[in-house]
Amino acid sequence: MVLFPNTEIPQKDKFFSHGTAGRAFTKDEITRIRNGDLKLYALGEIKYEDAFGKAQWATFCAEIRANTQTLKSLTSNYPQEDLKVEFSIAPSGNDASK
Repeated sequence: MVLFPNTEIPQKDKFFSHGTAGRAFTKDEITRIRNGDLKLYALGEIKYEDAFGKAQWATFCAEIRANTQTLKSLTSNYPQEDLKVEFSIAPSGNDASK
């Protein structure tokens, strides 16, 4: 989900159940993202019940990488088109129940 300035987060309670900024990027943040000075991450938590009925969980965090033009498109009201982004495992934020 990409949020633009002054945009409400759709279905916020559905997507964000724990700590979130709850706001769109500022103009300064957008400039820094486009310049490559600020990184974007996709993070979340998955809760599930395994085949033995035991509650399990996993958290994930991945850095979103893209070229300058794609970053510009992601931070603007771009027309719907396919954009190439890469996800790489972040050095922290990845864990799972034992």
